[in-house]
Amino acid sequence: MKKPEKIKGSYGKPFYNQNIGENIRILRIRNFIKQQDLSSVLGISRQMLSHYENNKYLVPEEIVKKIIIHFNIELSDLLQKF
Repeated sequence: MKKPEKIKGSYGKPFYNQNIGENIRILRIRNFIKQQDLSSVLGISRQMLSHYENNKYLVPEEIVKKIIIHFNIELSDLLQKF
């Protein structure tokens, strides 16, 4: 059973989308970036990035913003399936 897609829009609220964690991982790998390096850019631990990539934790809006800026993509690109 698939998890429902749900996005909270107010600042500081986590984003939930079943594609977001996988898309973060895909972006990182396609750009030849190690988890440690991306986590440093985002200001989080490597373990937390791993949790986000594996959809164990919801990704806070602040981190989503940093990801879309770092990879120069639109939010809609991050939320859709790659």
